[in-house]
Amino acid sequence: MEANTAKPASHLTLPEDFTLPGLVDTYESIRKAYVPGVPFILDGSSVERCDAAAVQILLALAKTAAEDESPSQILNPSPALTEGFNTLMLSHVLETLSVNDSNDGPKEAL
Repeated sequence: MEANTAKPASHLTLPEDFTLPGLVDTYESIRKAYVPGVPFILDGSSVERCDAAAVQILLALAKTAAEDESPSQILNPSPALTEGFNTLMLSHVLETLSVNDSNDGPKEAL
């Protein structure tokens, strides 16, 4: 019988104000919580404001996670977070990164 060697996921809730003025703190929180090879879940449900700089942080994280083969996702992206991606014409990217609680699981790794 094999022991379960799955690593527990790291979780981080994105802030309400996910915009440039607070991105240094948010980036540091992501950096500290992210562990290569460990599933990483960002909860986007509380985001009320999102700008292009915030989307760029998530895109950089997606690239890093893919390089590290870390299964990562954005859980329950809020309307504001969704709009941040839509404004940059990246709604298709968010679709592959996100999962809602009602779904069975991620559509694809972040």
